This record gives sequence, structure tokens and C-alpha cells, in this order.
Amino acid sequence: QSPAFLGAVKESVALVSVGVGNDYGHPAARTVAAVTGTDAQVFRTDVHGSVAVVRDGPRLRVTTQRGG
Repeated sequence: QSPAFLGAVKESVALVSVGVGNDYGHPAARTVAAVTGTDAQVFRTDVHGSVAVVRDGPRLRVTTQRGG
């Protein structure tokens, strides 16, 4: 969740696992802002449904249940 860590790893895909309508306040707005502030494509389970990530040679291929 550290912006410094997120900037250092330079990942191309970020997965955020969160239940629809959860009342715990997850994910934290600060965490979402840190993740979306990177160059990574962000996939959230509350928005995209199930997410599958597969390595396709040097690239990652992402498939989601709901698209997006």
C-alpha cells in the first residue's frame, strides 16, 4: 500500500480484491489513489468480477468476468 513500494515495483497490472457493497470501507481511498497513480492497469473485483492473469511470453494477458 506504500506509494514508494508501488513506484519501485513498476508493475503493469494491479489487482484489487474487494467485495461489492462491503461496509468496511475497503479498499481505502488512499490505497486506490496510490495504485491508480502508477502506470499499471487496475482491475477491481467489485467492478470487473473475476480476474484471470496469464503470462503470454513477456506480456501479461488479463481476462475479466465483466469486461472493462
